[in-house]
Amino acid sequence: DLEFFPPLSKGTDYKVLRATSDVMVLGLLAGKMWRQTAGPLNLMSIDTGKGPVEMAHGTGIVVADVAANPTVATSTARITASTTRRLSIYGTGFSIDGTELTLEPTSRSAYDVEAVYENE
Repeated sequence: DLEFFPPLSKGTDYKVLRATSDVMVLGLLAGKMWRQTAGPLNLMSIDTGKGPVEMAHGTGIVVADVAANPTVATSTARITASTTRRLSIYGTGFSIDGTELTLEPTSRSAYDVEAVYENE
């Protein structure tokens, strides 16, 4: 059993997808969140059957830095099928390293994310 802060419950919030002697992969269940607000997800203790073992003397170990969900603003911009060379998407929570953009029906190989700007 795993104890997290903020609290998460196995079977209610997440499920164990894979567990070996050196890795554990958890999957978030539909409609659930790793935490309500952005911030650290701490593993407080692990119980492998012989009682809980506290992490870092009870202060927990950060196992993930949970980011806020990105938002996208609706746009009325008109673009052409082949002559518009740049499309700007406005919103919050984007990161050049952590955000993947999928446009349909345009193939992913047909475009690049050039930049992510703050407060443009």
